[in-house]
Amino acid sequence: QRSNIKTILNKIKLGKLCYVTIALKQLLFLKRCGATITVDGHTTKLKRFYFIANMIHRYEGGGFMFCPDATGDNGLINQCVVGDFIKPLVPVALPKAFKGEHYSIKGITKSSGTDITIETTKPVWIHTDGEVHKKSSHIKVSISPAKLRLICPDESGNP
Repeated sequence: QRSNIKTILNKIKLGKLCYVTIALKQLLFLKRCGATITVDGHTTKLKRFYFIANMIHRYEGGGFMFCPDATGDNGLINQCVVGDFIKPLVPVALPKAFKGEHYSIKGITKSSGTDITIETTKPVWIHTDGEVHKKSSHIKVSISPAKLRLICPDESGNP
């Protein structure tokens, strides 16, 4: 279901503002919890996190380039983790995320792999392809080679 505000903003060519507003709200008011993240057998523990994005493409919601290294055809899941990050950096981090330059900020990390498990200390909302799916405290993401063929254009737009 589409929001009325998003429809209005799209008509005046400011649709991305809706995503920025949602991101600001989440980063400023979200109650964080802890997580244990395992990527291809390597485990990281976080005391708290804002969000974790697992992607096979570079862009998310309104043009944020959370995973600038993602290609969609290399068999890897790219992960962006916003963990121990201080709130005063939000106005700096969001513009950088549009360009994929947010990893220069302390507390924002990346990794990639084929098998990812995330265990959180309380259930969190899971979004799949931009849609809210369900709450869970156990998330498993993996790549199944050759199950889906993607045509990825090169820099000039040719497949």
